[in-house]
Amino acid sequence: MLHSARSRERSRHSPRTALLVPALLTALLGPMLPAGTAFAATAPVTAPVAASATVGLPENPAGASTAVSATVTGAATVCGPEERTVGTLGPAVLGRGKVIMTVTGAALRDTDRVRLYTQDYRAESTTVSVSPDRRSMRVALDLTGAPPGNLHASVITHYGWEYQRSGVTVVAALRATAVPVVSVVPVVSGSSVVGGKVTASAGVWSPAGETYAYQWRANGAAIAGATASSYVVPASVLGKKLTVTVTAHRTGHLSGTATSAGLTVAKGAAPKATKAPVLTGTVKVGRTLTLNRGTWTPAPTSYAYQWYANGRAVAGATRGTFTLTKAQRGTKITVRVTAHRTGGLSGVAWTRATGAVAG
Repeated sequence: MLHSARSRERSRHSPRTALLVPALLTALLGPMLPAGTAFAATAPVTAPVAASATVGLPENPAGASTAVSATVTGAATVCGPEERTVGTLGPAVLGRGKVIMTVTGAALRDTDRVRLYTQDYRAESTTVSVSPDRRSMRVALDLTGAPPGNLHASVITHYGWEYQRSGVTVVAALRATAVPVVSVVPVVSGSSVVGGKVTASAGVWSPAGETYAYQWRANGAAIAGATASSYVVPASVLGKKLTVTVTAHRTGHLSGTATSAGLTVAKGAAPKATKAPVLTGTVKVGRTLTLNRGTWTPAPTSYAYQWYANGRAVAGATRGTFTLTKAQRGTKITVRVTAHRTGGLSGVAWTRATGAVAG
């Protein structure tokens, strides 16, 4: 009875039972041995020590004048086209809480797992994903109750071997040391305005975040799609409190969040006429005058008109055209144009007065 062995990788291995199958031995060695030879597997052994087998020869083998012996070597390695290996495990510094770690190697499977432990504490991972080439995998661990300081680390493979790796250090989760600050462009009495652009700083964090995410909110409710550091304020949030929540991300740490102070959204600036409105047409009873409302910025969403005769409003004259009547004979005509913009203040401009209306 002979044994074969495989030296250990510099790690400690968990027990793995292995047996040499008698039927396989019969198929391989039977033709070379006397009739009546029997094969039996010995008691299970633990990997990486190889399995062994007993070859029982008949007491009086036919035609045999000398002793016969057989040697069977069974290597306790996992068969397959690619060598199973475990490489790196990281990161080396983890925050208390739910964390993600990465394992590299070859022929990794979703049943492989990471174990972090001390004499009095142990946490084991669940698999998040395995790369298509099976050379890296991401695993999740819950270190909420982990003691701060150093933990031993090992990777336990799907075939039962445990590879010890460099330990990890557990530190406190991310926390904010300064809340994000929101600056408003333009600033109107310290308030954000419809149509204005607001910008958030990330704030100051300890330890520093590697990346930051932003979520703008109106009266505490998340605004769909408002996830950049800058935000152009729409009319839909007029009168509401605008805040931004910043989330700091760092590998191996819980994400931290902080929310800015609220700013009440005010109406935006009124449109201004960059080209004044004018009247065209013959200023005579029975003739029709037409209003050109001019050019405005920012662009209004609607306009309103009121015609005047010698400064007195003409009842019902609120359209873009007006037909002069005898009531306006001898008067001078003007029009007030009001430009409205949703969420903003309204702008006003006047036409120049016409000459006196002829009869």
